[in-house]
Amino acid sequence: MRVNWISEFLSARRRFITIVSLLAVVLVVAAATLAVGLRSKGPSLNVSSCTRGERISLYWPVPFIEFDRELLTEGSDQQAVAGLLELAIRDPDQPSPQPIASMRKLGGEVQLYDRNTLRFFPEDPLPRATPLVLLLSERISEVAGADYQGPYRFEFHTAPFNLTGVTQKAFTRDGRVTIGLDFNDIISPGDLGEKLTLLDGDGEETPYDILTTEASTRFAVQTRRPVEDAVVLLEAGLKGAGGPLRMPETLKRKVSLDFQLHLQSVTSAASDGFASPDVHLFFNQSIANEEAGRFKDWFSIEPPIEFAASLYSSYWYRGTSRVVLSGPFKAGKNYKVTVLKGLPGKEGYLLNKTASREVYIPGLRPALAFDRAAGFLSPRGHRKLQLSTTNLVKVRVAAQRVHANNLVLYLSHLRHYGGHRGGIFTRKGEWKEFSIDGPDNEIVKSSIDLEQLVDGVAGDSSEVEGVWYVEAENKTDRWLDDDLIVTVTDIALSAMASEDGLLVWATSISGGKPLVGVDISLWTRNNQRLVSARTDEEGLARMNGPFDDRDGEPFVVLGEQAGSLSYLELEEHRVPLVDFPVQGRPYLAQGYDGFVYTDRGVYRPGDSVRVEAIVRDSWIEEPGQFPVQFEILRPDRKRFKLLGSMVDEFGSAGVSFKVPESSQTGIYRVALRLPGEEKKEFGTASFQVEDFV
Repeated sequence: MRVNWISEFLSARRRFITIVSLLAVVLVVAAATLAVGLRSKGPSLNVSSCTRGERISLYWPVPFIEFDRELLTEGSDQQAVAGLLELAIRDPDQPSPQPIASMRKLGGEVQLYDRNTLRFFPEDPLPRATPLVLLLSERISEVAGADYQGPYRFEFHTAPFNLTGVTQKAFTRDGRVTIGLDFNDIISPGDLGEKLTLLDGDGEETPYDILTTEASTRFAVQTRRPVEDAVVLLEAGLKGAGGPLRMPETLKRKVSLDFQLHLQSVTSAASDGFASPDVHLFFNQSIANEEAGRFKDWFSIEPPIEFAASLYSSYWYRGTSRVVLSGPFKAGKNYKVTVLKGLPGKEGYLLNKTASREVYIPGLRPALAFDRAAGFLSPRGHRKLQLSTTNLVKVRVAAQRVHANNLVLYLSHLRHYGGHRGGIFTRKGEWKEFSIDGPDNEIVKSSIDLEQLVDGVAGDSSEVEGVWYVEAENKTDRWLDDDLIVTVTDIALSAMASEDGLLVWATSISGGKPLVGVDISLWTRNNQRLVSARTDEEGLARMNGPFDDRDGEPFVVLGEQAGSLSYLELEEHRVPLVDFPVQGRPYLAQGYDGFVYTDRGVYRPGDSVRVEAIVRDSWIEEPGQFPVQFEILRPDRKRFKLLGSMVDEFGSAGVSFKVPESSQTGIYRVALRLPGEEKKEFGTASFQVEDFV
């Protein structure tokens, strides 16, 4: 009995010790966990401002998230913010929140501003009328060294489709009016007609015709019957081509109508940043400039400047109710524009009193452009790129090497798709920042050293030679950009094409002398080499045709020597030999050329015709005596006559024949050729046979 009691006591004691030990372990682990948590939590991080739940412009400001503390400490790597933001397009027909995997993401770059703001710069302007989601990575706590508890999704949208303006464009003597409708996106005339209703002053529906026949952002609509008042009723749900968000509500706009010619408004039209802006005058009726005499005399500008006046033409409306005044208007100044009484409008209407308006010319919009789209620089000269800017403070410029073995495909891609983007054909370069120092509203010319741009992309200075794709952009507005292709080489190529092949001439850019031993090759657009040659002591390389066209026509000539590379795109650099656009015959490498003419241009049936030809060889000399044939074709292109002749010692030949009384009237064609070569003619002419009284 005693033994059992002792045994039970010891068992209870062991259980007590075991329980106490377990509680002690739990307390130690909890304390350690709490300590670690307190050490790792650090300061908190919260969003103080962001792009969310609002309409945002397509261009600026870009989507952003501003935090209540700095994200990076002094000296931290700015690349740490890369990938912290993503931008995606949300489907408005799906419930929110839409799964991230089902959304299409937009390309772009994340940048840190003021050490506490993340901005996402899309590669392209934001799509119109589109719901978007800005996604924040969960790495934000790690990067900032602070505790962030969310949110991680920020939804917003660009402006939905909407009507932006309603104006009177014209009117007729019987009281019909033309109304102009402006929208913020493109729609088709058919879609507009399904949602548009015109009402008269009594609220009765008025039939109309849409004068604009193609999809547009601007439409002209004309009433079919006279009206004294007009109201535009546009039903909700109209959608544009740019995005899925429809017009949210039905709109009702009254149109201000006037049946006397008058000046509605005067505005300054935005320029490209490099040219002076124009001033536009809007009238409520088309202007009859053909009845106005010297058109500019109806207008005056104070302070006085030299200007030109013209009518604005557009694809969406055949009317001419807008007048454009072009001249050296100064940004930041006010001008007084006056239109004289009596300016003629269509339908016989006249401006019944002189009208004046003040117009302010705003500052030029920021602009950026290289002075040319492509160019060649000598490795022995100053390798400077000329960049023009307006109202910019800082630009970013980067150079990418176009690899020699990718050059043909790159040029082919460039001509097919447009734009210079290097993509897979280039070695990426680093962005270099440049400050622009110049007055506001003035074009500033800057020289950028190519060698500074390629530092880190090229190896030693000799590797600067080659083909480079250079792009420049405004530091804050990423869509304000330009690019060019620049080739650093001492090889200048020119070529002359003929039916028998290609003659290429290589000269030194720095010395102007022929280059001996340059390897010349001819390539198709799909990167297939057709033929190769090497320049002689005169810098000439002859490549005889015909060329194998199974892979396409000749596209580009490459020239290489001692690591230096140059190229010549055949079609892009075709040079006309006159100052106006004509297409001449190919260069005559061999054979004959003939100038064929008749003694008169027009004949009656029954008249005699004399056809003469002056023949020269490829050296423009008399070719000697040999037989030729003159083939005369009727207006229906059937053979009328085939007459033989002999070229004399002076290079002349001729035939005579009579036009029968029963001959067809119309244009006859004369072809000069060698006997037996029916498909090869070397001179042509034409004459008419007309039975006139």
